[in-house]
Amino acid sequence: AGNHYGDKLSKINYGCNEVFKTLRNVGYSGDRIYYLNQPEYYPQDVDGDGFNDIDALSTSSNLHWAINTWALSRVSPVEPLFLYLFDHGGVDAFCIDSPDTVSSTQLGSWLNTLEEATGAAIHVIYAACHSGSFIEELSSTGRVIATSCRGTESSQVSPDGKWEAFSQPF
Repeated sequence: AGNHYGDKLSKINYGCNEVFKTLRNVGYSGDRIYYLNQPEYYPQDVDGDGFNDIDALSTSSNLHWAINTWALSRVSPVEPLFLYLFDHGGVDAFCIDSPDTVSSTQLGSWLNTLEEATGAAIHVIYAACHSGSFIEELSSTGRVIATSCRGTESSQVSPDGKWEAFSQPF
C-alpha cells in the first residue's frame, strides 16, 4: 500500500484490504501473504480474526526485503510471485510515502533478481495513475504485468467511490 499525501490514502487502504481478503478467501494462508501498509493503518486486523494482518510498514527497503528475502523461500517455478501495488501514482514512481519512492528500474531489478534465483513466474498488478509507465521496465518473457492505465493517464476511482476502478472488478 503506497501513499502520496492526499485524500486517497483511505481508498488505498480499503483496496489493499479487499485484495488481502480476496487472497485469503481463495485459499492463501496469512503466511503466504506479506502485507505492507502505511503507519496510519498499522496494526490492522483486516480479516476479523483478532490478529494484526499487516506485516510491516510500507517503505522501499521493506518492499525490497519482501521481494528479495521473504519471497525467495516461498516462490519457485511452480509457485509464482503475485505482487499487488496500489498508490496515488506518479510517472515512473511507485509512491510509497513521500519522498520514499521506487522507480520502475529499481522494481524491475528486484524482480529480475528474484526470477533469476528461483525461476518463479512473476505477476504484477499495479493500480495507480501513470502505472503504465512501469510496463517497459518490468516486462520480461513469461511475466504478466497489468496496470490500471497508460503511463500518460490517470486511473479512476470506482463508481462506489471506495477504491480504484480497475482493481475492483479485476
